Amino acid sequence: MDENIRGKIVEQNLTLHEIEAPFYDSIHAEIFNKHEQARLSSVLRRVDSLVNHNTKKALDFGAGTGNVTMKLIDLGYDVTAIDLSAEMLEILKKKHTSHFRDKQIVAIAGDIESIELPYEDFSVITAYSVLHHLPDYSKTIRKLASLLRKGGIMFIDHDPSPHLWDMSSVQTVISRVKISCDYFLNKISRQKFIGQVDIPRFDYSWADYWCSKEHHLDHKLIQCTFKDLGFESANREDYYLNRTDFLNPIFPFYKAFCKPDVSLWIAKK
Repeated sequence: MDENIRGKIVEQNLTLHEIEAPFYDSIHAEIFNKHEQARLSSVLRRVDSLVNHNTKKALDFGAGTGNVTMKLIDLGYDVTAIDLSAEMLEILKKKHTSHFRDKQIVAIAGDIESIELPYEDFSVITAYSVLHHLPDYSKTIRKLASLLRKGGIMFIDHDPSPHLWDMSSVQTVISRVKISCDYFLNKISRQKFIGQVDIPRFDYSWADYWCSKEHHLDHKLIQCTFKDLGFESANREDYYLNRTDFLNPIFPFYKAFCKPDVSLWIAKK
């Protein structure tokens, strides 16, 4: 990748998450609605059950304000939470002071390539809603894999599915209608918060670099990366993401005519 592009991706993500940190949990309904939270908790329980010789040590890469971190804590893990954004991790610390005091969580801000880790023997490594923000996601997967113990699980989730770039014209129209309805419903459900806070507008084109049709997340590359690393298994699952607090009336129609819009990977070393 061109170094100028790499630099823009990193810079825009740092800026975005610095701006969003104070109200991240309140504006991202696609993550913090009850349907998505329940799905994520269920999948993490399944991930936990797949680990061999579990040390109950987990690395949450791109931890943000602690969405996955706290679910891992509930499953009995000690968690190393890594994020490029120091501001996001500060929110995590403020929300869960007791877990830091008891050393159940260690937070490290910085680039995965340069930070020093307290140990390199994790049973579970998670990356939720992260890969599409990275300059070189294949390189990052390789780095994370080097920190995963044999029999451990790498869990990657909440990234665009390959079906998004292969829609018919009719499916595209249905998808756009659903997105508009999602936006309207979330604006209503979160109006009380949004009306009290002046949220800056932000251009996500560089921060969400791998979410465009011109340069989208390559799941074949992800699969090949796991294969090259000698993982015992690596399975992609596609699903329909419920992005709203209220059930979108277009959602059943969307599911009937369009393929799943989000993917996850569960890979066993």
